[in-house]
Amino acid sequence: MGWLREQRLPFALVGVLGAAAVALTLAIDWVPYRESQPVDVARVAAGDRGALGGAGFRVLEVSRIAGSSAAGAELEVAEDAVLLVARLEVEPGDAAERGVLPCTLKLVEPGGGVETRWATASFDSTSYRPPEGVESFCPSGSAAPFELDAVFVLPADAAERVELEISDLQELPRALRLELAS
Repeated sequence: MGWLREQRLPFALVGVLGAAAVALTLAIDWVPYRESQPVDVARVAAGDRGALGGAGFRVLEVSRIAGSSAAGAELEVAEDAVLLVARLEVEPGDAAERGVLPCTLKLVEPGGGVETRWATASFDSTSYRPPEGVESFCPSGSAAPFELDAVFVLPADAAERVELEISDLQELPRALRLELAS
């Protein structure tokens, strides 16, 4: 016991330095992550128009296709998932002058302090393709209004509780959150 008492200062120092190293390592990833999250979120009711970065956004329609349905199987959606397609009307407005539309789209499941987010589906996630005349991404430099299909694959139990969040690095910490009609 005497040896441990004599070595308590070095042990305490190792403990403090170890904790500091872990905290620093986590902070390197945590700080950029927190800075990339919107905190000033403007909520927009279903069917209403919202604006962000000089551009206007409105949800025209929402389709939810269960992976367990015939249509879901045809679109290659996993059985326990839902393909959610939100058709947006986008008016570039003042954002067209900048040449960049605020167009980072995510689905958010609001929760008590913790929110779950889903990014748009890649072409590997599903075989869904938008119809002719409807964009699948925000074209840069577009000054004319256009329609956009935001496509997501998410768990079936979350499909009714999500909202569409629109953000952009140039607009952070501001973001727009559109309610999706059921």
